[in-house]
Amino acid sequence: MGCGHAEPVRGLRAAVGCGAAAVALVLGGAGPGSATPLIRVVAGESMNIDTAGVVVTASSTAWRVTAPMRPDNGNASLPTSFRRWWHFQVDGLDAASGSTLAMSITKSGYSDLITPVWSLDGGLTYQRVPGAVPTYSSATSTQSFTVKTPPGVTSIRLAKYYPYTLGMFDRFRASLAGNSFVREETIGASVQGRGIVMHTLTDTTMPDAGKQRVWVHAAVHPSETPASFTAEGLIGWLAGGSDEARTLLGHTIVNVVTMANPDGVALGNYRTTSTSVNLENDWAAPYTSTVPEITALRGTIERFMGTAAAPGSNPISMLLNLHASHGETYPFHFVHQASYPTSGVTAEVRALEDRWVAAYKGRSPFGALRTTDPQSTLAGRSYVESMMLDRYTLSPAWDPVMAITWEGTYQAGPTAGVPNTPDDYRRMGSDMGWAIADYYGVSLAPVTLFAAAGTTVGQAAAGQPLLAGTLPARKTGAGTIVLDAANAITGSTAIQQGTLRLAHPTALVHSTVTPLAGGTLTLATGLRTTVGGLKPMAGGFVDLGSGLITVATGLSRTDLLTSLAAARGAGSWTGTSGIGSSTAAAEIRRGGLRSVGWLEAGDGSVTIAYAAPGDANLDWVVDILDVASIISSGRFNSGRAATWSEGDGNYDGVTDILDIADLVAADLFNAGAYNGATVGFVAVPEPAGPGAGIVLAAAALTAATHLRGRSTRARGPEAGPSAPRRADSAPPGPSRAIRAIAGRHRPSPGNRR
Repeated sequence: MGCGHAEPVRGLRAAVGCGAAAVALVLGGAGPGSATPLIRVVAGESMNIDTAGVVVTASSTAWRVTAPMRPDNGNASLPTSFRRWWHFQVDGLDAASGSTLAMSITKSGYSDLITPVWSLDGGLTYQRVPGAVPTYSSATSTQSFTVKTPPGVTSIRLAKYYPYTLGMFDRFRASLAGNSFVREETIGASVQGRGIVMHTLTDTTMPDAGKQRVWVHAAVHPSETPASFTAEGLIGWLAGGSDEARTLLGHTIVNVVTMANPDGVALGNYRTTSTSVNLENDWAAPYTSTVPEITALRGTIERFMGTAAAPGSNPISMLLNLHASHGETYPFHFVHQASYPTSGVTAEVRALEDRWVAAYKGRSPFGALRTTDPQSTLAGRSYVESMMLDRYTLSPAWDPVMAITWEGTYQAGPTAGVPNTPDDYRRMGSDMGWAIADYYGVSLAPVTLFAAAGTTVGQAAAGQPLLAGTLPARKTGAGTIVLDAANAITGSTAIQQGTLRLAHPTALVHSTVTPLAGGTLTLATGLRTTVGGLKPMAGGFVDLGSGLITVATGLSRTDLLTSLAAARGAGSWTGTSGIGSSTAAAEIRRGGLRSVGWLEAGDGSVTIAYAAPGDANLDWVVDILDVASIISSGRFNSGRAATWSEGDGNYDGVTDILDIADLVAADLFNAGAYNGATVGFVAVPEPAGPGAGIVLAAAALTAATHLRGRSTRARGPEAGPSAPRRADSAPPGPSRAIRAIAGRHRPSPGNRR
């Protein structure tokens, strides 16, 4: 019998095989609809329910499903409090009109009310069950709620809370592949042979000397999944490449073990390993433990800490032990009593804990909802915090280690009355990243460049003679800041107000610039400059003036053309957003022909410049090289899409007679540089030539070639390429039209520019 199929056996529906088990004892009448729900557990998907005890009772309005909770590994000797995770699949639902399931989860080891979650896509995503209102009976230890499935759904997954499965972790790991800030390492194997994975995050372009090391582990208790989502959020923020994260990684090395108990996760255990070991208890004697999960964690911690005779070069100075708790409203920390040596920790360590908790609450609105944190005495010394204090902090060979347990919760979220989600805990993880920076005194505040309205201030006068580092820069105030130095900043630059003027070829060569609404980026007269990136779609304006800007990376053609169109309008270049040129607009008002041109290079960079029609390579001269570029593209009168470098100077998407007419009318062919003085560019003298006539000849040749080919195809094979033609007939092509347009646009001798 295949997976997911069942056959009735005296009222018992069962499906087994392929790692799945499913049982539903059906009692009563036909039930509400033709389909009969089937409860099953899918192996490896963090599922756990006592399928043998499941009973489905049919009634006229709903299927009443009673599903007993099952202890970790089915181990009846474990405490009742270990029965706190359930997750299973329900098949056989009524696709026509939906099914109503009145659920009773019995033998519950928890009493707090948690809105359950479901998945309608086979476990890829989960949401809180709409309309489900859980209740709890202490008399029967039963959690109850009702589920109404939508039409079209034949199978759902139900769980106490959002699962964090092996598949989810593997997809997250795959998303980190190739990230320069992340290195993955397998530090050991579980009892069942699953890898215990650690991610190390740092900025490898910065030396490790002096970096602080932070250790984080989660899922020691496998179904305390708020901890897993928080660890994922921390990694995601650190690896995300933001200026702030890069700055922090320049000062720290962060080691994260997101899934310390992979067997427990796979098996759907709440608190233990595949051999029913509660890993947290084994920290009481970590050096004699033979539990592979503990030896993997302890051995890696020892590797980083070194020995008293030879301490590690970057020993752990902060350790976060991530968990989740029942019966609590908001996330919290277990701070420790400063009562060592009788219990707890030293006063010095407690002061470090208070500093961390203050930093955390200062950065996390969700975390700040918990006003008072419980205190722990570390009774029995059975936590990793005890090992860090007893072995390392108390030794003069190491500085004190701040080691603390954090606990997430399952119901309340940062918004009153709205249950929390995985994204709330991912945000918690990113907030922890900011808090780590605050704890170590690493400033993540942006560099501020302020100029009051009506003022123009150089960067030195603004207090920033040289911009450097990974932190972002922010231009504020309605005035103008002039960047006139070879800055080394790699953080982003946002223009929030006023104007930021670039007056040096490498003023922001490594920075991505974002002009926001109300902000303008301008270039000094004739400047040729390079920026690390440009985001022109944020509502601000890039005014090239008479300059040129090369964007090293990240500017898509779609964003570029959209931004150019916003500034170009109907051709006047008088727009106030996107990418434009006030110099071109002024020339056009005086009757001249000017525009903004653009080029894409093979290395991913894009160059945008003030330009004249026909200047295909944007070197501010119109010459034979431009003509060659247009001809070689083969776009003239082809009907195919064309770019600026292929001759489309009027932004209608094709190269045709109108573009050639503009080129001729501008009368700049072999006339030398048309842009006057430039910064960062030396003009190369152009060879003398026959003037605009070469452009006309080239255009005619291109058109003739195109039309001749089309005419040959039209004649068909019977005519052949040598079909007779009248000796006095003109060759195909628009040469007469070109000459006519040139005549109409030929400027008078006194009107040459």
